[in-house]
Amino acid sequence: MVRQSHQWRVAWHQTAEESRLLLEGGLADQNILDLPEAQRPEVINDRGRQMKAKPIQRLCEDHGMPQLFARPPHPNDNPFIESAFSTVKRARPTPGSS
Repeated sequence: MVRQSHQWRVAWHQTAEESRLLLEGGLADQNILDLPEAQRPEVINDRGRQMKAKPIQRLCEDHGMPQLFARPPHPNDNPFIESAFSTVKRARPTPGSS
């Protein structure tokens, strides 16, 4: 199994709509929707409410892609992204930003 991140967005708040736009953009950019349904990858999400929302569920169902969820209390399942989140959260402000 290969885990890849194909797209990212920066937003003040993570909403179901932001999540849908992110996922839809990544699928389009990587031409995943051009694949036959049997060859499309599984979507593995965290257990955040945005990823469990109906728009995301419908998107996955509409495109014939199973939606799986990471194990609840195990942030070390994907240490690289957790490290990136930690860096962003602790980053010092740059001059001119508030």
